Amino acid sequence: MVRVVKRSKAGKTLVVDVEFVGDRIAGIVISGDFFAYPEEVVEKLEEELRDKRVSEVGDVLKRHEGRVVLVGVTMNDIVEAIMDAYRVFQGS
Repeated sequence: MVRVVKRSKAGKTLVVDVEFVGDRIAGIVISGDFFAYPEEVVEKLEEELRDKRVSEVGDVLKRHEGRVVLVGVTMNDIVEAIMDAYRVFQGS
């Protein structure tokens, strides 16, 4: 499991814990001190990202733009954090 902690431009903390198998996401937990509406959207994102290739992350999250309100972080922040985690994974 790779953990990445990022600070958003809004000053909020974003934490992603990602387990990779090759170039696929085997498991992911997205957390931090930001808010998401509807509240269950983070769990839904985690569910949709499981078993996806890292190259698909942007497309998966893009499908939720306009239907989700994130306060303190952006979808792009989440994509960047996952990509950072993948780079750490590749280097290990």
